[in-house]
Amino acid sequence: MDGADKGKQDLISGIEEDAANEAEAIVSQGQKETAENRARAQAQVAGILEEAEQRAASQADASVKKLLSGLEVEVRRKLLQGQHRVLARVVEKVKERMRELRAAKAEYRAVLMAWIVEAMIGLGCEQAEVSASDIDRPFIDEALLSEAAEKVGKLTGNKVKLRIAEGVQRGQGVALTDSEGRIAFNNTVDTRLLRKERQIQKLVHERLFTGDRS
Repeated sequence: MDGADKGKQDLISGIEEDAANEAEAIVSQGQKETAENRARAQAQVAGILEEAEQRAASQADASVKKLLSGLEVEVRRKLLQGQHRVLARVVEKVKERMRELRAAKAEYRAVLMAWIVEAMIGLGCEQAEVSASDIDRPFIDEALLSEAAEKVGKLTGNKVKLRIAEGVQRGQGVALTDSEGRIAFNNTVDTRLLRKERQIQKLVHERLFTGDRS
């Protein structure tokens, strides 16, 4: 091979080597960029997945809290309904027991006397009329009124006078009105239960929901 051919071959070899090096550099750069893009894409996917998981978890937490809140409200509503039903039954039982108590005349007479004394002390007057229903009036005679007045005197130190009212009232129990008809003290069963309503509600709640059986 003469010098010209050799120079030509060296030039071709140099060009091929440069081309190979350039191609290798391009491929390497492409691989590097591809790896970086893949890593960037994977990071983006991971970020998106993490954000989606956090959002899903947040939504799940919110859904659970909403569900629990709704269940709590429903449970409270059911408990209150149950408490009201029990309270109604307790009140009706008391009324039934008081009606039955009339059969035990001496015991019922003592109950009426105690209610008259309580009402008279509540009125704080010297004279009062005692009203009662047609069923209860036969239990309230002069002897009972005299004994009740005596008990009031011993408890308050005041001399009082009681007499049976001409009219009749509705409901079991008694109601007292001062001699001028201005103030009254209602001691019927219905009114007494109303006054004791909060106490009864507390008792029902304790027995039903706190397990207190004392």
